[in-house]
Amino acid sequence: MTRAGGLSVLIVEDDQLVRELLSDTLRLAEHHVAEAGTAEEALELAAGLGRLDVVVADVRLPRSSGFDVLLEVRRHWPAVPAVFVTGWRPDELEIPAAVEQPFRVLPKPLGAHDLLDVIAELAPTGTP
Repeated sequence: MTRAGGLSVLIVEDDQLVRELLSDTLRLAEHHVAEAGTAEEALELAAGLGRLDVVVADVRLPRSSGFDVLLEVRRHWPAVPAVFVTGWRPDELEIPAAVEQPFRVLPKPLGAHDLLDVIAELAPTGTP
C-alpha cells in the first residue's frame, strides 16, 4: 500500500496557514501530500489519486466537514484511516455514527510529532 518515500496523504484544511504547516510537516517526513482548502477540492483531488494512505482533515470546513469528506473518500478507499484536527473541545465534538475506525482526533494547536506519531500508528509505512 505504501511506496518508497512515504505515505500518500490528503490534507483538507480551510485555514491556509494551518494547511501549509501540516503539509510542510508531512513533506519533511517524506510523505506525498495533496492539499485542499474545501471538501469539494478534496474530493476532486482524491478522485485523481492512484493511492491514498491517510486523510488529514479539519472537522469544520466551509459547507461541509472533515467527516463528510472521509465518508465520501471511503467509497473508493473503504479502510483509509483519518486524522481529524479541530479547535473544538472534546465535549463539543459530535462524530457521526457512520464514521468508523480507524481514525484519531487531534486538538489544535498540534505539534509536528503529534501528527507524525498518529499517522505512523494509523498507517505504518511498512504495511503491504
